[in-house]
Amino acid sequence: MRTISFGLIIAVALLISCSDEPSSDNSNVNSAKSVDPSIKKTSIPDSTIDCSGVGNLVVDSAVADAMIKLFSKHYIKEGSATPILDLEKSVWIDSCVIAGFTKYFKDHNDFDGARFYSGAKSSNNKSTIILTPTTKNTGSGSNKHLDALSANITVEPINCNKEFKNFNLSENEFHRLKDKFNHDFRKNNLVDSLSISVWISSCVFTGLTELIRANNTLLDGVNVYFAAYDELKPSGRRGQKYKHQSTIIIVPTMPNRRGGHRDNWEILKVSPLYQKYINFDGGFNHGELCPDVCNEG
Repeated sequence: MRTISFGLIIAVALLISCSDEPSSDNSNVNSAKSVDPSIKKTSIPDSTIDCSGVGNLVVDSAVADAMIKLFSKHYIKEGSATPILDLEKSVWIDSCVIAGFTKYFKDHNDFDGARFYSGAKSSNNKSTIILTPTTKNTGSGSNKHLDALSANITVEPINCNKEFKNFNLSENEFHRLKDKFNHDFRKNNLVDSLSISVWISSCVFTGLTELIRANNTLLDGVNVYFAAYDELKPSGRRGQKYKHQSTIIIVPTMPNRRGGHRDNWEILKVSPLYQKYINFDGGFNHGELCPDVCNEG
């Protein structure tokens, strides 16, 4: 993994995929490369986007692939006699939704990012993601960010498909989805390493929006994958408590021929925005993990 001090795109590790969305073509998640566990520093300046102190981690596609597969093995129990099939691997989020959050953060300086909560749908029991903006916590609580469920994110253009709809939820709907995930998959907190949420800085949304706008003929959104770490490294990962704790990886996508979305791991190294600093295929693994209590003031 490689460290970056600048809001970019994200390949964030937390795999989910909404079953009511078109299926994604994720065949190029894999690569024949060997996993390089070393962390290499890059020198992307933060003059454009202030992401100081956040520590974006750029993940080589082979490393990301290993983290995604570890989530499937450890949590979904893929290949076992009793796999947990309702625990999805990825969720696709429209570019216009990412842009809507970016504009809201720009217009409201007290907002500092968003939490990617894990939820579960009553309609089919499948897991999903809930996107909730946050404000800076100026109180004495242990969490640095507070959920702002009353925020109203405007998505433009109006004719945006908005396949991803889990934002601007009422407090009751938010808790219904979140509590069902806790009951169904975390077994009422017994599976504590399955993170309740991952917090992402507003600067990452800004960088992601800039990347999509610069490549708007190629990119249509992002895949948010669930992944898991293979080692305990709390000093380098804010909020990590467990060896195989889940996280998320965010990968830019482009339309495929079947009406779905295909991962574009190469966009970092070919985009004029980042090619000076990144010469490998990959995505972003960045955020603050929340194993248990996420929103105490």
